[in-house]
Amino acid sequence: MEKLTLKTGSANDLLRKCFEAGISYNLLLGTFDERDNKELNNFEDAIKHVHLFYRPQVYTLLSKAFRPRMQLESIMAHLAEINCPISLIGYLHCVAKNFPHLPFDLLTNPKQSLLEPQNILKAYYSVREALDKSRQHNSEITITDPTLLTLYELVKKKKLTSSLVAIDERPLDNGQTAFVIHSYGMFDSPRNDRNLDQFGHEHRHIIEVARELEIGNNPLDKVKFPLLNCNKPSKWASTLHALCCYYEGISPTIFCNKHLDIVPRNYHNTLREPNLIANQLKKFQQRSKALWQLLKPSSGFYPKIQQNTFDDGDPKLIKHMILRHLIMLYLTMLKHPSWSIKVRGCIETLQKLYSTDLLQKWGEHINLQRISTSSPCPLTEIQLLFRSNPVGLHPLWWLSGKLPAPLELMGHYVNSSQLSNEQLTELNQRYRDTRLDIVALGIPHSLKIDTSQLFKKPITLQFGNPCTFYGPSNLQLEERLYLASLLVTDQYTLQTLKDNQKLESRYLENVLIGVCYLWHNALIKRISQEDFLDLLVQHSLDDMSTATLRKRIKLAQELLKKWPNVNLFNNL
Repeated sequence: MEKLTLKTGSANDLLRKCFEAGISYNLLLGTFDERDNKELNNFEDAIKHVHLFYRPQVYTLLSKAFRPRMQLESIMAHLAEINCPISLIGYLHCVAKNFPHLPFDLLTNPKQSLLEPQNILKAYYSVREALDKSRQHNSEITITDPTLLTLYELVKKKKLTSSLVAIDERPLDNGQTAFVIHSYGMFDSPRNDRNLDQFGHEHRHIIEVARELEIGNNPLDKVKFPLLNCNKPSKWASTLHALCCYYEGISPTIFCNKHLDIVPRNYHNTLREPNLIANQLKKFQQRSKALWQLLKPSSGFYPKIQQNTFDDGDPKLIKHMILRHLIMLYLTMLKHPSWSIKVRGCIETLQKLYSTDLLQKWGEHINLQRISTSSPCPLTEIQLLFRSNPVGLHPLWWLSGKLPAPLELMGHYVNSSQLSNEQLTELNQRYRDTRLDIVALGIPHSLKIDTSQLFKKPITLQFGNPCTFYGPSNLQLEERLYLASLLVTDQYTLQTLKDNQKLESRYLENVLIGVCYLWHNALIKRISQEDFLDLLVQHSLDDMSTATLRKRIKLAQELLKKWPNVNLFNNL
């Protein structure tokens, strides 16, 4: 690009991004001395010692070394095969390990020289003069400064972030798409560590960067502590002066005395306040750290992921899930009252016959692998019932006693709003001898209802080198990446619950009261509303008026009439 024409009315925001990119680039590479100590200044010079015949091949290999799909060790091996100087291979290893993931051309000496802070400062005053001379709001300015044109290219092509991650997709015949995330081997699975514990927030960070790039955003825009946080070019001078001080390792006072030739005479007033430059210089460290966290993430930047995040979920959120999922079960059974009555009757009979070893007897019965219809026993009866099961849950769910009836669930959570988080967690996890939260979590998937609108699309991971993710082909890549980011940090379940928390727990409790009444009338025996109110009191539940009960019953009846539409739990 030889020139760039901008409307003065809209130029400031783009110019701010350009100069912010220039600052970020120099903060990532460090001061002149740091570049020298980390061998960056010697890196390209070592290429001169390569035979001219091999030099194009060497440049190609070095360019590939800074791409996310490549393994550094493989590139170093190829360089050794063509008898490259050991010093060059050593410099490559040093630069790759000590500098952020940038394209190779941004690490070359010509590009470093072009984007040195002094050249950025000259470009700034050049464009500022053009803007100040242009007093008409909608007039144009033409930019020909090579440094500023290069900064524009950094922004336009997202060159500071585009080399961090790459995605390969492969559609499959089963409606799934396999996609591989490349980021310098970060997603390779060690042979002795094939589980999600190997992943951390740094992996989720990489996936989120990939997602931002996929939807056309520049991840650099989201980095914390930007140094040019306003669109007035006159406010940027002290920060760019501070960048020169940072790079050269000099004080603001020395800079103001030394670089009068860089700053046009009309702007010498910007050099009269070295304290202002010093204040900007103090902000560089936290900005530099944030940039490194973006482009060279490691586990040290992030807190350790807890192994069982479901257990650490907000107890109010877990209670909400338990109420919602069990109400779904109750509504489904109320839709099939005849079958549900028979199942309850069989279970009551079995519990009387086998009060201590019901599950053992069931296992023995199933192992016989036969059904006698001539002289059916209660175990056979329930087996036959579940052959035409319209609800969906397996017999073991019922026989094990893991599922509370509606009134039992109401009693379980009586006065729970007054409990501490620790007490509520214990309540969520304890029902008789089972984990109520774990049982409730799996209910919707076991019901014969369409839950596609209730849960996130499935995403799976196959460990390997590299690891492969699988997701529905009808989802955009950005959505599959979002689900993958939840998976690698074990947040998939909790985030789904948070996204589905669209009804207040109080509303669900009101629905549950109405469901309790419908359940008693449909599956146990007819009962008047007055007698039902007495029953609630017997279970230590809050006393309520008949009018309030009627409202709760009507609420439950309306849900039952529209069931099994799971959107009832999303759109109210």
